[in-house]
This record gives sequence, C-alpha cells and structure tokens, in this order.
Amino acid sequence: MNIIDSLHDPRVFPGQFKKAETWHAWEVYLRLLFGLPIEDKADRRLARECTGLERLPSRPFRESLAICGRRSGKSFITALIAVFLACFKEWRPYLSPGTWRSKERTI
Repeated sequence: MNIIDSLHDPRVFPGQFKKAETWHAWEVYLRLLFGLPIEDKADRRLARECTGLERLPSRPFRESLAICGRRSGKSFITALIAVFLACFKEWRPYLSPGTWRSKERTI
C-alpha cells in the first residue's frame, strides 16, 4: 500500500478528509514526495508550477521543504506522513538486533 492508497482507504484514515477536493494539491505533493506517478496532465502542470522542476522525478525524495501559509494543512499532512511511515514502512533493516520482537504486524 502506498500513501495515496492509504488516503483513499476508509480502513486507514477514516473520515479524516471531510472535503477531499480541497486536499487535491497535497495529494499531488505526496505523489511527488514518494516518487509515485502523476498521470493527470493538470496535476503534472501543478507539480511543475509549485516546484519549478521541468522533469518530474520517479524516485522518492529524502527530504522536503513546503512553504505554505497559515491553515494550509502543513501539520496535518506532516502527521499523516509520519503515521503512514510508522505503520507501512519496513523498519527492521534499520533496527538493532533484538529491537523488533514481533514477527507479525497487524493493523
């Protein structure tokens, strides 16, 4: 499951996006950040306008800087990214021996 799938899955983030259309630009941002394809022509144009990139990357970024105004959703999107990474990224290769006790993860 990628982060975009998790946004649209009612089992993962139920009821968090009251007006989904108002979060569309953030969805384009998340696609860029995680190196996911951007199929829609208007979305690719938005991504280029907001980033200044002529060629959109196909790999995820290691870091990001978002310059946004007040009440733009920065904290919400940052928290969403943190929850997604904590729940869906495989961290065992980065942990010290014995740190990971469970053999299965369930959500």
